[in-house]
Amino acid sequence: YLVVGLTLAACAPTRPIAPETARQQLQQIWRSDQHTIWEIDWPNVPTSGPVTIEVWQAGSRFRYEILETPAPFLLGETLVSDGTQTWRYNRLVSSPSSESTGPNLAPITEAMMLISNLLSRQPIEATTQADSVNLFPATKILMLYPSGDSLAMWIDDQAAGLPRRVEFSVGEQRGQLTARFSEPLTNPPSALFTVDDWINN
Repeated sequence: YLVVGLTLAACAPTRPIAPETARQQLQQIWRSDQHTIWEIDWPNVPTSGPVTIEVWQAGSRFRYEILETPAPFLLGETLVSDGTQTWRYNRLVSSPSSESTGPNLAPITEAMMLISNLLSRQPIEATTQADSVNLFPATKILMLYPSGDSLAMWIDDQAAGLPRRVEFSVGEQRGQLTARFSEPLTNPPSALFTVDDWINN
């Protein structure tokens, strides 16, 4: 039955959807409060391979932690923001020191900004299609832009309704984010988005 289901999903027809409706829907999903582990495969970023990053986001607050990377100097790097101030440190160092910094931790911040920029632009065409990601049923929404750029997002068909995969193409930049794990983030502790407790404990 599973094979049949996947075959049907792969053969599901695409249907047009109003571009602005698609953009607003994907904006809302992308900005929703969530806890996700992303695997980022972005050949244009010089990390020699995929990078796995754990992300917590709630409104303007976020926390990014690099879990796996072929670049040893990036392993354990953490960027955290309480919405007004941002800090960066390495959580694997025995006595880490934090520094107030700009909101940058490659490649996750670059990917987030690129996707957000695409979502702020007006597409000229959009389609939707039944599909699956890692055996999970999902709805794929694809948006095309006048410049030839594109953004596709696969949305979990389960109750969570969170993104399971994102693919983007901007000029010569092409990349993919695939969720290993995702869940809604409800009532997160404020300490999650500050640095003092993590550094002192």
